[in-house]
Amino acid sequence: MKKAYLFLLFISGLALYLLSQSIIENPGKPLNPKAGRVVTLKEELRVVDSGEGYYFKNPRYIKAAPDGNIYVQDEQQQLLQFDSQGRFLRNLLKMGQGPGEMTGLMNFVVTPEHVILFGMPLKILHLDHEGRVVKEIPLPKAIMFRGFLSYWNGTYYLTKEDRPQLDGGSKWIDVPQTLVAMSDDGKTVADLVSFPSRRYISVLAGGVTSETGFANLIAVPFGDTKFLVSHTDTYLVKLVDADQKKDVRAFRREYDRVKRPAGMGGVRGGVRGTGGAGPEAPEYANDVTGLHVRGDKILVQTSTVDRKKGIRFDVFNTEGRYIDSFFLKYSDQDLDPRMLYKRITFVGDFIYFSEQTGEGTYVIRKCSLVGY
Repeated sequence: MKKAYLFLLFISGLALYLLSQSIIENPGKPLNPKAGRVVTLKEELRVVDSGEGYYFKNPRYIKAAPDGNIYVQDEQQQLLQFDSQGRFLRNLLKMGQGPGEMTGLMNFVVTPEHVILFGMPLKILHLDHEGRVVKEIPLPKAIMFRGFLSYWNGTYYLTKEDRPQLDGGSKWIDVPQTLVAMSDDGKTVADLVSFPSRRYISVLAGGVTSETGFANLIAVPFGDTKFLVSHTDTYLVKLVDADQKKDVRAFRREYDRVKRPAGMGGVRGGVRGTGGAGPEAPEYANDVTGLHVRGDKILVQTSTVDRKKGIRFDVFNTEGRYIDSFFLKYSDQDLDPRMLYKRITFVGDFIYFSEQTGEGTYVIRKCSLVGY
C-alpha cells in the first residue's frame, strides 16, 4: 500500500513538472471575433523640442511615473524629466565619473519614491524625483551586466552575460543571458534563470572580440517578481518567476514569419569577423520585437507591419492563451516596414513614443487608444 502511494505521488509530481515545462500551443487565430482590427490614437499631449534647457538627439526609452511625470532617456547622455503637462523640469543625468555622476546611462526605472539609474562607470544611482542623490551602489566589475529590469523589496533584478572565452577565430556560440537578483548593497548577486542567445563571436588582433547577434533577449517586469522573456528569433514567450528561479509558463502561436524588410540586410551590429568573413543576415525578422504589459494582459509586439494598418500586436491572458490581436496605427502616414522595432511604452490607458518630424526633429507623444 505504501509503495503504491509513493508511486502515485511520484507520477503526480512528474505530471506537474512536465506540465510546467510544456509549451502552450495557440492557433494562429485568437478568440476575439474582432481580432485584427485597427486601433488608432488620440493625442493627449505632445512634448516638442523647444531648445530651451534641452533638445532631443535620439530619444530611446520613455517611462511615466504615477504622478504623470514623463522621463525620456535620450541616447546615453540625457535623462529628461517633464511634468504631466509636458513642461521641462530638469536633466537628471549628471555627466562625469564622480559621486552622483555617470559617463553613460544604460537604463532606468521609475518607482513612486525614486528614479533609479543604471550606467557607467558600473553603478546604480537612486535619485528622488527632484534629482537629489539618495544613494549610490557600485556594481561588481567582474560581472558583465547588460540590463536593469526592476527594483522590488530591496532587490535589484538585472540581466548579465556570460561569454565563453575563445582562443581565436570566429564561430557561432550560445551566449548565456542570465536574469540575476542583486542585494540592496550590491554585494550579493544570485543567478536565477539563464537563456541562450546565439551570437557570432570573432577574436581580432590583440585579443579584442566583436560579435554579431540577431535574436536579442527581451525581458520586462510582469508584477513584482515575475518577468516576461523572449530570447529566440521565432515566436516564443516565457513567464519567469524569480522566486521559483524558473520559467513557469511558455507559450506561442502559429505565426507566418515575416521576411526582413529591404534595407535591413547585412550584418546587424559587430563586424564581419576574422578575415572579413561573417554571417549573413537571416532571411526572416525576429517574430517578437517587443513585450508589453497592459493591466493583466500580455501584449506581444510582432514583426508584422502593414503600411496602412500599422504594427500588429497579439494579446494573451495570464494563462498564455491567445485571446486578441490588433494593428496599432500610430501615424497618419503610411508606415515603413522597417519600423517593426519601434519602441512604444504602455502605461495605464496611455501609450508613449517618440516620433521624428519631417524637419528631422523629435517629439514625444502621449496618446490614448481608440478602438482597443
